Amino acid sequence: MAMDFEPQGLPVISWRHIYGNNIRDHSIVSFKNKKQPNKLHRLSFDNWKIAGCPHHGPAISIDKHNVYHAVWFNNAEKRHGLFYANSHDRGQTFRSILQVGNYANKASHADILTLNNVAYIVWQEYAASRYKMFILKSVDKGNSWSKPVLAAETVHKPDYPFLLTDGQAVFSSWHVPGRPYRLILLKQK
Repeated sequence: MAMDFEPQGLPVISWRHIYGNNIRDHSIVSFKNKKQPNKLHRLSFDNWKIAGCPHHGPAISIDKHNVYHAVWFNNAEKRHGLFYANSHDRGQTFRSILQVGNYANKASHADILTLNNVAYIVWQEYAASRYKMFILKSVDKGNSWSKPVLAAETVHKPDYPFLLTDGQAVFSSWHVPGRPYRLILLKQK
C-alpha cells in the first residue's frame, strides 16, 4: 500500500488490487472527508494476470496543485516494467504514462515524491554485478522528465530506495545492510 495526503489534509490510498480472474492492477481511493472514502478508481490497466501476490506495490505523491503522481511495477504479457502516470482529477483518470528505467536491468521498486513544483522518481537496477540507483526529475507536474541520472551504485545488495523530505531538501535513503546508512541529498532549496 501507498499513502499520501492532499493539500486539504485528506488521505489518498493506493494498492495492488485483484480484478476479475487474478488480474493484479492498482487501485486508488481519495476521501470526501476524514471518515468517508470516494469511489475506488483503477490506477493501472496493465492486466497482469498472476495467481499470487507480486510484493511490489505502487508509490504515490500529491503535489501542492493536487496533481496525483504514481509509479508502479507490472510484469504483464504486453507491457512490463516500471511506469509513471499522473492524475489531474483526484485519481479518477491517469495520463502521461511513461516507462521508467531499463526492464532488462531488472528496474524495480520505484518511489516518488513531490516538493513544491518538482516531482522526483528513484528506482534501482542490477547490471554487470552492480546495483544502481537512478533518479528522474520533472518541473512541470509530470508532463516531461529529465534524463535518468545515476545517483549511487554498489556491489552489495541494498534495501530498496525511497524518498523523503524535510520540506526544504529531498533525500533518497538507500541502505546496504552491514554498511553505514546512506542518505543521499538529491535537491536542496
